Amino acid sequence: MKYARIIELLSVKVGISYSDAMNMFYNSSLFELIDKGIAELHCRSDLYLAEEIIRMDK
Repeated sequence: MKYARIIELLSVKVGISYSDAMNMFYNSSLFELIDKGIAELHCRSDLYLAEEIIRMDK
């Protein structure tokens, strides 16, 4: 569920399709860290993580 919420936020905040937001999320360097539980990132809010992915994508 957390991944879906982050993807939804990416879609809305960046103004891209859900499919493009999925690609953005799963291809981000932050995804690996979240998925592996590194630095307790999975404990951060969905909004924080979405904004970090957007910031890192620029």
